[in-house]
Amino acid sequence: MIEQKPVCVQKYRALRYNKIMENIRIFKIYKNGFTLAEVLITLVIVGVVASLTIPTAIAKYREQQTIQSLKTTYSTFAQALKMAESKNGPVGSWDIAPGDSLEGSLKIYNLISPGLSKVRDCQGNNDCFGDGYITLQGTDTVVQPKSWIYARGILNNGVSFAVWSSGTCNGISLHPNMCGIIIVDINGYKKPNRFGYDTFWFKITENGLLPYGTTNSELSSFCKLSGTHRENGNACTAWVLYKNNFDYKKQNVSW
Repeated sequence: MIEQKPVCVQKYRALRYNKIMENIRIFKIYKNGFTLAEVLITLVIVGVVASLTIPTAIAKYREQQTIQSLKTTYSTFAQALKMAESKNGPVGSWDIAPGDSLEGSLKIYNLISPGLSKVRDCQGNNDCFGDGYITLQGTDTVVQPKSWIYARGILNNGVSFAVWSSGTCNGISLHPNMCGIIIVDINGYKKPNRFGYDTFWFKITENGLLPYGTTNSELSSFCKLSGTHRENGNACTAWVLYKNNFDYKKQNVSW
């Protein structure tokens, strides 16, 4: 009579055999490894994927930094203007004449300065702003913050700013219904020094500090990818603040 093994012993031996065979299979794979061709192909694929994704990721990260810096800058100057009005009355009552002159610009600059954390003033030297500012489409612009008609300074976070006075709060034909302009370069004198990229405009109005580009009229005139105006790009500020993107760099946008 043939002795029968208990069922549990048979199952145990079967499981042990299967485990041994699995270990042998894994060992063979480990021993054989990858061929040189397989390694090279893998490296090429990884390199291609990295070249496609890393630059995009870096650009996106920088854009987010720009957006956050612009929002902080807007808040800083808006609060400084409110503080100035609380001490000196409504901006519409300020003496900011003559317009389009350093004298008038300095009057606004000196009134809002107490509310700003400045490193220093930049009157008399030009190291707060770079050379050769350009428009959104990349052409030269006549608006250069180093010009003598702007009162300039630099904040402790590295943001350069230039203040311009229109003389009254009626503005001028090109920029009506405003008392003045504040131009900011969020990375100081460093490039690209380009409207809508690192350089943005705000309007000083009787209703407070407003970003340029809150209307489709302003966008179509001064934030147009195919635009040719010498100040094109100055009205992209509102889009960045409210839309949190730079779509106007790829296509014409509207509200």
